[in-house]
Amino acid sequence: MFQIGKKKTSTLWKGLGLGAGIGAGLMFLLDPDRGRRRRALARDKAIHLAKSTEKIVGARSRDLGNRASGAASRIRSLIRREAASGRVERNGETAEDRPAPREIRESESGEKSGRPA
Repeated sequence: MFQIGKKKTSTLWKGLGLGAGIGAGLMFLLDPDRGRRRRALARDKAIHLAKSTEKIVGARSRDLGNRASGAASRIRSLIRREAASGRVERNGETAEDRPAPREIRESESGEKSGRPA
């Protein structure tokens, strides 16, 4: 029962604090003597923040695009090099180095596997 009362009181104080903060901010910006200057400074800072954020995001996106393009070029180069040599490696082994699959080995040796064909 006491919890409900504390919760209502806490919400009331939060609301009063929020209202007081908003009121003080409006008084600060709408001050007849210096309000115009403060609003101009706030506007200029907001514009500067937006432009610098746009610049940083643009640079990061170009960087990521260039990195992806470089990685794709390296992969294409490796694929072309392997295709030109005629030997495709998998896990560090060429096709000649890898053991043949089980079915091929059994058919070459003439043994039958226990599985139905």
